[in-house]
Amino acid sequence: GGAIAEATDLWHSRDLDDPVKRDKLLSLWAEAEAARLTNMRASQLAKLGTPGPEGSTGKLQWAELNKKITEFCMELLGAEVRPVTSGSKTLKDATNEAMRYWIAHPEETHYVIGSAVGPHPYPMMVAEFHGIIGEETKSACAALDIQPSHLVACLGGGSNALGLFLPFLGDEVALVGVEAGGEGVNSGRTAATIEKGSPGILHGAKTMILQDDEGQIEEAHSVSAGLDYPGIGPLHAHLAATGRLSTAAVTDGDALEAGLLCTRLEGILPALETAHALAWTLDADWNGDEVVILNLSGRGDKDLRNYIQYTSRHD
Repeated sequence: GGAIAEATDLWHSRDLDDPVKRDKLLSLWAEAEAARLTNMRASQLAKLGTPGPEGSTGKLQWAELNKKITEFCMELLGAEVRPVTSGSKTLKDATNEAMRYWIAHPEETHYVIGSAVGPHPYPMMVAEFHGIIGEETKSACAALDIQPSHLVACLGGGSNALGLFLPFLGDEVALVGVEAGGEGVNSGRTAATIEKGSPGILHGAKTMILQDDEGQIEEAHSVSAGLDYPGIGPLHAHLAATGRLSTAAVTDGDALEAGLLCTRLEGILPALETAHALAWTLDADWNGDEVVILNLSGRGDKDLRNYIQYTSRHD
C-alpha cells in the first residue's frame, strides 16, 4: 500500500522496472510475430514516449515531444526512428504517418501498435495482449487475500487501462478512467475526449473524438505526450457509454503536483500519464473502506523536462 493513502488502502500495479514496459513489449512482440509469419516488415506507431522495439528492419513514426531519452533506447534495441514533421507532431500525427506508410507499402509492411485505437482488430488485439496486467493483478490480489473496490488508470488511447480492466469486467469492482484535462476541460486546450467529445470516426474506428461542428478533428492538449490524443479507444468509449466505466479529467498542473508528491513520498517518479490517475485518486472522496488499485503504467524519465520546468516556475 502507498504511504500517500491515509485511510483507504491504495495499492499500485507497477510496470516500471524495465527500460521497455512489459505490457507494450508483449503486445508489440505478438503483433510483430504476426508480421514475421506473413513475411512483412513492421511499421509501428511509437507512442507515450515509451520505447517500443521491433525488428531492426522496422520503421517507427515518432511524436517529437519528449522523445530524446526513449528514442535513444529504441535505437539501442535496433529500431529505426523517424520523427514526425506534420501537423502538431504529437500522437495523432504519429498514427497518421505510420498508417500512411503502411498503406503505401502494403506488400511489405505490417502495421503494429501498442495503443487500443485504430481499426478492428487492433483495439481487441491490444486489449487481449495487455490483459496480462489485469491477470497478474488478480493473481496478486488472490495471494494477498484482498478484494479491490476500485481500479484506476489513465486514459489516452487506453491500452494500460484496458489491460488492467479487461479481466475484471465481470467482477463487482468500480472502473475509473482518468483523462487529461489539459488547461481545463472548458478551456479549449484539453484532451478530455469522453468529457468533451462526441461520436465520430478517427483512424478507422468509431469512437468519441474532439471535433468541430463539421466533423474536423480538433487539436488536443496535454502536458503528457501519451494522453495528447483527440480520441479514445473504442472499447473505452463503449464501456463509458454503457455505464461500466466512470471517467474524470485532471489538469496539467494537478498531474504534475501528484507526480512530484509520489516521488517525494514513494520514491517513484511516475510518467505524467500515470500522474493524472494518481491526482484523481488523491483528490477522490473516499470513506476509508475502499481498496484501490492504481495502475502505475510508466516511468517519468521521458517527462523530466516537464517536471523540471514546472518546479522551476513554482519553487
